[in-house]
Amino acid sequence: MYYDIVFSSCNIDGSLVSRLGFSKIGVIPDSIAFLDLEKQGVGKERKVIASGPAGKLISAANMGVAAVYLKGMEADKKLMASLADNGVALCISLSDITENDGLRRSHTIFKAGRLLSSARKNGVDIAFVTLARSRSSMCSYMQIVELAKLIGAEESYARKSISEVNGRLVV
Repeated sequence: MYYDIVFSSCNIDGSLVSRLGFSKIGVIPDSIAFLDLEKQGVGKERKVIASGPAGKLISAANMGVAAVYLKGMEADKKLMASLADNGVALCISLSDITENDGLRRSHTIFKAGRLLSSARKNGVDIAFVTLARSRSSMCSYMQIVELAKLIGAEESYARKSISEVNGRLVV
């Protein structure tokens, strides 16, 4: 059973979910809240993915969000420690890779690899998700596995991530 998370602008339906090989796709903001901490604060909801700079994400992790998406993918030791201590997953958005090209894509792959390595060293759960904003940016579960491998994850870890970690966020 594999899971992904996308924005509502993808207009997904049941047949698309199964064609891509997922059991379920979580939709932001319908079933999962996505908060840009540079624009708003964290509420009381548990199924929240917080986005923003590292400093604000540390506070969000301490408040009990389910996951964080680190803008810019710059690894921060204090953030990684806070995520690990609070059991908060780190979302690595694969659309950041697929929606770029050339040097920007190469740079994003490099930064995602460093972020993955830092998170794994600190015992942080990784959620490999597309966070797609359009159908053309969506990936099948196998494409997610391959992109995760591209940035340095082992296949077994990538599969566990899109099954177990993503499942906790979606179900």
